[in-house]
Amino acid sequence: MLSSLPPEILVQIFKSLNSFEAILILRDTHRIFARIWELNTRAILTAQVVKVCYRDRYALGQNDLAAYHILLNTKQARNLNPWMLMGTESSSAVPYAPPLFLPLEVNLRSILARLDCKDSESMEYLVRFVQLHETFRKAELEALADLYQADVEFLNYSQYSPHCTVRLPDEDAARMLIHRSLLSKGVYELWGCGSNYEELHQDIQRRTSSIWHTFKSSSFKFEIHAYQAKRTLAEQHDIIQSLRYLGFEGPIKLNDPEQTFCIFEDCEWGVKEPKRIWFGRLIATSSRAILDTYTLKKRKYLSTTSMDSELALVTANLTQAAAGKLLYDPFVGTGSFPIACAHFGAVCMGSDIDGREVRGKQGLNILTNFQQYGLVDKCLDNFIADLTHTPLRSGRFLDGIICDPPYGVREGLKVLGSRDGSRKEVVWIDGEAAHLQDKYIPPKKPYSFERMLDDVLDFAARSLVDGGRLSLWMPTANDEEVELGIPVHSYLEIVSVCVQAFNKWSRRLLTYRRLQDQESKDDQVPSVKTIAETGHTANDLNSFRKRYFEGFKEPLPADLHKGG
Repeated sequence: MLSSLPPEILVQIFKSLNSFEAILILRDTHRIFARIWELNTRAILTAQVVKVCYRDRYALGQNDLAAYHILLNTKQARNLNPWMLMGTESSSAVPYAPPLFLPLEVNLRSILARLDCKDSESMEYLVRFVQLHETFRKAELEALADLYQADVEFLNYSQYSPHCTVRLPDEDAARMLIHRSLLSKGVYELWGCGSNYEELHQDIQRRTSSIWHTFKSSSFKFEIHAYQAKRTLAEQHDIIQSLRYLGFEGPIKLNDPEQTFCIFEDCEWGVKEPKRIWFGRLIATSSRAILDTYTLKKRKYLSTTSMDSELALVTANLTQAAAGKLLYDPFVGTGSFPIACAHFGAVCMGSDIDGREVRGKQGLNILTNFQQYGLVDKCLDNFIADLTHTPLRSGRFLDGIICDPPYGVREGLKVLGSRDGSRKEVVWIDGEAAHLQDKYIPPKKPYSFERMLDDVLDFAARSLVDGGRLSLWMPTANDEEVELGIPVHSYLEIVSVCVQAFNKWSRRLLTYRRLQDQESKDDQVPSVKTIAETGHTANDLNSFRKRYFEGFKEPLPADLHKGG
């Protein structure tokens, strides 16, 4: 009788059941059901998990819980993850665009942890950062947490350490943040921490003894990472053996284990004994692997001012580029920022006053860069334009603006127009107006750097939707206070300030959020908008350029100028 039924009907029978216990009973009643279960584990469990989430909001009964433990110990169930539950075969297929954070997006182990740990809010996570671009790391995670509406609390963070402890709603939120992060290596469920190994072992037992049995039969491996120090193999062996009380009985697999447990030691330089130790279970790794794909060394169309691919991707994260969003770069150059935003699913467009950059050369241009990465469908358009004479329609329709304006060092900043403000007569060449020909270069006039920053903010305030973000790079001398000189606007709120230091100067990445009209701050007005620009040379109009060519020397006292 059963053998005559189509497989899809048997799968539907499984899906119609109302508990995990009923699934177990049906699976064991006949070998045909056992075979259907083996081939359709994901679909069956997905249907049941969705029912439980919407019906009981994770409140499983005792019979369900007992059956759930058995299901979890099957190979198929252990290998499930949120990506599979949502119908994606592999998390690697979408390393940058996790599904929406909905109740049905659950991880089976995460549910079990909620059931076994009475206070789910007490679970903390360890983020392992790269020790690079230190002022960007926290801002990146905060931007991603805001994008996915996941509350994140930083419990311990220092720019001088790659280890950071945070509190997150659950394992799924941790996975979403790290899967898209560029400045972290991974996130770990924190099992314990201490200033020495005796404290560490005590904390592990206090925090997690109730869930050790969950991983008793899983394949596993241990890793030891020491920051600013190194452990010998013998020392690593002794440290791992000190954790034998965890009672893991599964096979040890160095390649692709089901669980990876890590010990992190934070040491002072030249001091072997760690000042802090953490122990955690790997939840997810970051997207740093994509840096090799987007490295400028492999990009076909470049210029001397193309933004580093890592910082471009980080800037896209701070701007919250994502699928369904429209982003614009008004200083597009060779398209580094639009490509980074397109990687995260956003539709992008760009413009530049330099037509040579937009048109490209020798058959290479911005569009060929999009083609190189298979992102042509995310490229809306690129056009020649000046931000102060934009052809874009007036209105608030942009989700983000991302740009690295020219600093005016190699040549002074310019904007379209004549120096005296007069209009020029049309010049005709072979019966065609010169300004309509492809090789036409329009006249330009000097432009104040400070005025340009204000124009960018004013354009963002007029073009961004509520909550839309502006990410703007700007240079500064190192002897200036970081808090000074940041342009402000009454409709834009500063979200983060990140600094990349060089020798005698730095550049800052300023990220703003567009406020709702009723939230505007009337006391914040553009800094130089109403100041008449009396300078005529590039140095007069750009104080940074002047100091750059002066070698950032300390200004002389006023009396020295007078006395000679």
